[in-house]
Amino acid sequence: MKVINLPYALLIVTCMVLFSACSKKDNNVTRPLADLPPKDTTYLLTKGYYWIGDSTDEYFYRDSIYYNVKNQIEKVIGYPPFRDDTVTSLFYYNDDGAIEKLVTDGVRRGYYLNYYFHYDGNKRLDRIIAKGNTTGDTCFMTYDLQGHLTDVTTIPDAAGSWRSHLKYFRDNNNQIDSIQCDFGFDQPLASPRRLGVRLQTAVPGTASLETINRSYLFLLGTRLNPNLFLAVTNDFYIHKFLNPNDFSFKNGVKNDYFPTKPANYEYNDMNQPFSHVLSSFSDGRLHTYQYNESAGGVSSVKSSVRLEYTTEIK
Repeated sequence: MKVINLPYALLIVTCMVLFSACSKKDNNVTRPLADLPPKDTTYLLTKGYYWIGDSTDEYFYRDSIYYNVKNQIEKVIGYPPFRDDTVTSLFYYNDDGAIEKLVTDGVRRGYYLNYYFHYDGNKRLDRIIAKGNTTGDTCFMTYDLQGHLTDVTTIPDAAGSWRSHLKYFRDNNNQIDSIQCDFGFDQPLASPRRLGVRLQTAVPGTASLETINRSYLFLLGTRLNPNLFLAVTNDFYIHKFLNPNDFSFKNGVKNDYFPTKPANYEYNDMNQPFSHVLSSFSDGRLHTYQYNESAGGVSSVKSSVRLEYTTEIK
């Protein structure tokens, strides 16, 4: 007769019971996924890459972003591909936390400007003054009775330079649906030029663009064009900065033409589509953004951005 070792048998049974219990799925227990941060995790935007064109090309700037004790962006050091062409951007704020001025200093390029922000009695942006070494622009803001920005008139310091007048149009929900900007309308020898933009279709994931720090958003707008005379045309960074609550990044079409030209004049930039392509992290933070624009039926990438963050756990 075979003799069974009782302690050994009990050990086997115990292990089988424990294994069976561990194998059962407990639907009452929620286990956090490994790639999800704790709920109290916060992030600081600490690096940004900016391209004029596709992100597969050499970046135009690699930004390192620094903060003051109030968690406001205080300094951005932009590193172009050339080591001796670093640009430093310093932000200053008023007591309300609104941007007061942006001072930029580049080593080699001569087009860096300083920007001064002025506000009215309702704490709305009243004008932005962009100053270079010798000249600059002043952008004046106009609002309707509901407090929505309707017009931006840019007057350059240089005599004989083109003035521009930008106008926002809104739908029934007071959301901007089209933009029109006229150049040279007050210059007798100039051919007035008009840029029109129609916002048509929503972009998936566009909510992540709402999370960009406003200071860095304005800096991106000046990267596209430091001269505000041109920056307020199809520079969507600037449009979002000026209209934080009623401008959305939508796909649409643009028209760039001269109103005084004959009706049969052929243009390459009439009813040309533009689009926004972006990606975001699982918590909604913007990761990459790309703006595409067509001319003469040929689409190309006009600007690209990639953002990186530092994790802070409170």
